[in-house]
Amino acid sequence: MNQPPASQTAKPRLTTSAMIASIAAPGQRTAPTPFGHALVALAQTHPEIVGLTADLAKYTDLHIFAQAFPDRFYQMGMAEQLLMSAAAGMARVRCFCIP
Repeated sequence: MNQPPASQTAKPRLTTSAMIASIAAPGQRTAPTPFGHALVALAQTHPEIVGLTADLAKYTDLHIFAQAFPDRFYQMGMAEQLLMSAAAGMARVRCFCIP
């Protein structure tokens, strides 16, 4: 029986964040983007919460926060030093940053 090459087999679509999928056991039940949804729920009653990312929003579930609060989400690019400096400055003026 002929089998297709490994490069042609379809990978199953992720139903959770990529970060959680990377540590979950095969077949383990997971919740889709739990951190992102929890952060959105918390941010609804805490306007001082902002989200910052260094091109990792998809992997840290911050894309959920970004969709709910685009005016409180900052994509800093691949510049972790800039992200941490921005977070420090925002904390100084009483923002609660989630990097």
